[in-house]
Amino acid sequence: MVAGRLEWAEGLERILALLATSGRVMRAREIASVIGEDVSPARIETTRGRCKRLVKEGKAIEVEPGAFQIAPQAALAAPAGGEAPGLR
Repeated sequence: MVAGRLEWAEGLERILALLATSGRVMRAREIASVIGEDVSPARIETTRGRCKRLVKEGKAIEVEPGAFQIAPQAALAAPAGGEAPGLR
């Protein structure tokens, strides 16, 4: 996957899928890299903003500043098995 700029909604979907399948806390920089976002400071901040949106919606938890994991109820709603879509 080539890193670049993702549309806002596509980035949210990829982050949610990643957090749901990772089973661990992830930092914004790592999330940006895995979902195919450029890892420049500006794009990492965009990724952090997307993660904070998911926190506000109750789909993720910010464990410490810049570190996120899936919210328990969101993990239950995630599709079972396999790789998260769009994360190859």
